[in-house]
Amino acid sequence: MIDLLIDALKEITSDYVEYVNSAGVKCKHLERIFAYELYRQWANKLEDPINNPEKLILHGEIVKGFENQTRRYPDFVLHGSQGDYEHQEIVCEIKRNKNLSKKSYIADLNKISEFFNSDKTFAHPFKHGVFILVGGNMNSIRSLSRKLPNKIVKNADKIFIISHRGNETFNPEEDVKRLDSIIL
Repeated sequence: MIDLLIDALKEITSDYVEYVNSAGVKCKHLERIFAYELYRQWANKLEDPINNPEKLILHGEIVKGFENQTRRYPDFVLHGSQGDYEHQEIVCEIKRNKNLSKKSYIADLNKISEFFNSDKTFAHPFKHGVFILVGGNMNSIRSLSRKLPNKIVKNADKIFIISHRGNETFNPEEDVKRLDSIIL
């Protein structure tokens, strides 16, 4: 299913990352603009039963509850449905480069890690996590990946890190990495 997400990302043009305003100044779109287009592209790919034989559903900002009564609202989840605990595929967080800091990066990776049942508070673990950086590059993510908390490091092989600046520059071979391959 990660392949379908990557295929969807290939369709997103830089128009959903940045724009030129009426004064001719290049501006960055809000994260939401990118996320809506990603949702549209990814959902379209999921409609094909050959690509999606389990009939997984893509939900945006859906509530997920934990046994300790906390609630999380990941940007996207790909799963069977809210009541289908057998098909918990991908939990995804998106961050705009402008809003990226070490603190926000670790917070998003911690949120993703919670969905792997690493501390036994989430009874129905997901297979993969995805962190997408919009408008940035893999080098900025590499530098933030130094000295990550153990909770994240022990799940690093399940987390994909993606940088996206628009389909004109999106190169999955360079812009899609598993976290365990970039931890410094």
